[in-house]
Amino acid sequence: MSTEATWKGGLRPRLGMTPGDIRDVLIIERASFGDDAWSEKDFRWALNQRSIRSAVMLDKSSVIVGFVLWGEMDIGGVEVMNIAVAPVFRRIGVGTELLAVVSVNSVTPIRTRVLEDDLEAQLFLRSCGYVCVKIKDFEDVTWYHFEYEEMV
Repeated sequence: MSTEATWKGGLRPRLGMTPGDIRDVLIIERASFGDDAWSEKDFRWALNQRSIRSAVMLDKSSVIVGFVLWGEMDIGGVEVMNIAVAPVFRRIGVGTELLAVVSVNSVTPIRTRVLEDDLEAQLFLRSCGYVCVKIKDFEDVTWYHFEYEEMV
């Protein structure tokens, strides 16, 4: 898969989020996570880290409709730190395509975690081939840890 190729519906992924993208990304972030959303400061910090990569999904007018950020882990592999899709573009494969961008541009295993009560995210990850490998409580919050290992 070419990361610059046009995808169905005229959508296309682009590697690398820029500071100019943050305003549009924040709208999607807030619509997706509400009070738990990353702040502008969080995104700016992530973009300044050499170990963190990103991609955005653009529509025909080059408007951002989804994004993903991932980083290298000391234990090997990468962690998907944040992924979100604009509500009107959900359930058409945008999130799946963004995870494919991570897979093509990284080494496995690919790890991520979601909150216990986020059933939609858990089901999405399972549909993309991720497996829940651990359930961990941290500061009165339960996290489900998922992992994807590409089969050779």
